[in-house]
Amino acid sequence: MRRRPPAGASSYPWRSLTANWLPNQTIKTATPTTSQYAAIPRLLNFSGITLDGTLMGWQGNARHSSFTGITSNRYADLQDATGNNVGGIGKWFPPPHLFYLTNADSTDQNLWNADILITDVIDNGIRVGVARDRGGSDSISGYAASLKLACIGCSVETYTSNRPDGFMDVLPSTSIGISKVNAKFNSAFLNNIYPPGLRFPSAGYIDLSFQNIQMEDTAAATIEQPIGNANVSGNEYFTFSDFNITLGKWAGSGLPVPVIAGTTNEITLNFSAGAQKNILAVQKNAQITTLTASPAVLLPGGATTLTWEARGSDTCIASNGWAGTHAPSGSQIVTVHSTGTSQFTLDCMQSTNSVSGTVSVLEN
Repeated sequence: MRRRPPAGASSYPWRSLTANWLPNQTIKTATPTTSQYAAIPRLLNFSGITLDGTLMGWQGNARHSSFTGITSNRYADLQDATGNNVGGIGKWFPPPHLFYLTNADSTDQNLWNADILITDVIDNGIRVGVARDRGGSDSISGYAASLKLACIGCSVETYTSNRPDGFMDVLPSTSIGISKVNAKFNSAFLNNIYPPGLRFPSAGYIDLSFQNIQMEDTAAATIEQPIGNANVSGNEYFTFSDFNITLGKWAGSGLPVPVIAGTTNEITLNFSAGAQKNILAVQKNAQITTLTASPAVLLPGGATTLTWEARGSDTCIASNGWAGTHAPSGSQIVTVHSTGTSQFTLDCMQSTNSVSGTVSVLEN
């Protein structure tokens, strides 16, 4: 008999890694897509590969595999000869990614991505064509980030992305580590529709670590926050450390700080919005403190306004360039008397727990 692909397995030509039936068996309509009957590719190693002119680099499922020394130059979306109908008529075609590793359509975790290493990647991000979503009355259909990943026990290390579309879409995952990332993107290219740095579009995030991350929005003014919300209460063990985001100017409402819900989270995010302001966001479990210095660049003898909010804390103590005990929210004007970088620390406490962070300004 002619074998059909497992449920959820695509016959589209861009799918390079896919679940398929194990040999020496008879497949029936009722045969479930489980590891008893099907398998996904494993023990694959891709190394020293340069791509130029891609829609998808790698798409599908894998286990115990690695992608090392990957360079991508030009990429594009489906479009007609005049550059219109991006994504196809009705946007039926999927948006492009360098890596799109999503789990097989199965409840059997043995068919999900696991033990994958992605390292030493340079996505030069030379976009051929325009973004597929224009905003306004145009329907939303595509987020063409460099990396889209769902995984169990996987690592992404030393990854550079210059895609204007953005860096990463994090799909439901357990125990993944993202480190040594340098990502530039352009939220204006995306017409301010999507968070271009990181997105968490679903639920089911446990033990995610982001360390040594540098992100920059090259748009003149940022309206959409660079990191999307992960606001499902079932999240566990989010860690953000040495995570720095550079903006030309923050023009959105409120602060560009994401909502990361769940338990046992430890998050520190540093935002620099040019001379306009510097923003620190620190979260430890239910305690969340934001501290803003505005302006961030001063003339000699100039002053900055420090504004803070410490949810889940009873009191705050200032140190370094200022002093005193403060309420959990407030603002204070501080004059800077020395050239160079001045730092201001705020330690906010609730019972025996505390959250501490430092924001800086520059006088020149």
